[in-house]
Amino acid sequence: MLAKVKNKPLVVVFDEFQEITSFNDIKLENLMRTSFQHHKNVTYVFMGSKQHIMQQMFEDVNRPFYKFAKPFPLKKIPPKEFKKFILDKFKQTQIEISPSTVDEILGFTQGHPYFTQQLCHELWNIANGSKKVQKNDIEKAVTTLIEIHNDLFSMIWDSSTFPQRKMFIALAMEDKASSVYSTAFIKKYELKSASHARRAIEQLLMNGTVERVNGSYTVTDIFFKEWIKSRNC
Repeated sequence: MLAKVKNKPLVVVFDEFQEITSFNDIKLENLMRTSFQHHKNVTYVFMGSKQHIMQQMFEDVNRPFYKFAKPFPLKKIPPKEFKKFILDKFKQTQIEISPSTVDEILGFTQGHPYFTQQLCHELWNIANGSKKVQKNDIEKAVTTLIEIHNDLFSMIWDSSTFPQRKMFIALAMEDKASSVYSTAFIKKYELKSASHARRAIEQLLMNGTVERVNGSYTVTDIFFKEWIKSRNC
């Protein structure tokens, strides 16, 4: 209606669109699809951080939004540009940070914007007094962030099944876990059987605590990954 009244193209953006699945049925998806497909001069953008759930919503032939949108995965920010951005932001607030320290930050966060922002913010808090990021400040910042999110991480852990916890530990120990169903991997991390491992992975992918990147599985939240390692490895 607004696009028609204004006689202008309209763009509607939904952030974290996968959260509509928390309503436990697909009635809302049906209603939205039925309405959206009749709209003219309106472009819809569906954004979501849980790639696995988003893929199911738009690639499952039985879901209302099947083939409704064109996938457009966002690539990571180029390390060179990200590094310059971080160095500039610290410089603007008169806090000294070395280029090698920024490299260490991006290596730890793997260039993930949200986790990089979290870590840099905590580093800034730590260094604000001395106006310089010290050698061990990254370790201090990670420890602080783990402590801050301890209740959330404990809740995720406590609500997980025993096979899921075993899988969490396995993925926390592995940088790139691609052969999670192999005999060697299952034996190494006492996952019992390939079927148990597959069920655990599927459930963790579904709730977004684990993600698949370039054929390998990893714990989605790098601070949760460190929390797991600090308590179980």
